Amino acid sequence: MDIFIACLVIVLVLISLFVLFVILRLFGLKVGLGVLILLQLSLIVPCLLFCYLLHKLYKTGWLKALGIWLINLVVVFLVIFFSAIVIRTFLFQPFIIDGPSMSETLINNDYILVNKYDRSFGRGDIIVFRAMDSLAYCDRIVAISGDSVEIKAGGLFVNGNFVNEPYITGITEGNTKMIVPSDQFFVLGDNREHSNDSRKFGTVAEENIIGKLLTNLGKIGRN
Repeated sequence: MDIFIACLVIVLVLISLFVLFVILRLFGLKVGLGVLILLQLSLIVPCLLFCYLLHKLYKTGWLKALGIWLINLVVVFLVIFFSAIVIRTFLFQPFIIDGPSMSETLINNDYILVNKYDRSFGRGDIIVFRAMDSLAYCDRIVAISGDSVEIKAGGLFVNGNFVNEPYITGITEGNTKMIVPSDQFFVLGDNREHSNDSRKFGTVAEENIIGKLLTNLGKIGRN
């Protein structure tokens, strides 16, 4: 029986390690084996303590105590797992910046959280959206529906006024002049000379916007 319990504990440890990995990946976090082991120890130690107390205080058999702990662990994992899915689908979604488009505001490999439930977008908002190739891009809204946009002489003009943009890098190249259509947004990357934005694929429809930047967590969870 002792061998059976030991084997069962090992199997449960491996399963919970995998579940932890899946939950972390749901939030886009990439952690090393050492971190996973530390997280696993945070489950094993309470498990052993829980089983020991049940065995000593209530004369509960080790197998029954382990079963009680397992039921509680499964409930906790299910709550965390489905909460993560709901949060990611409807409230906040993580993304990892890939490329120089938003440098130096957001740099390559930065881990950001995007607000998905607030659908009010305005000039200056940094958004994540899908373009014609269905890939996710991250740029800044510089003009909204009904605005006139003109790029000339290395500068951006909205509604006839030059826009001072202290956060950009490089010169705003291009020869664009247009009125932003209804329910559309004109976006530009802060790194103007190395950016995929509305100068390349046109305006962004509101329905293609995933959400706007909530916070930048830097390189948390990245190796």
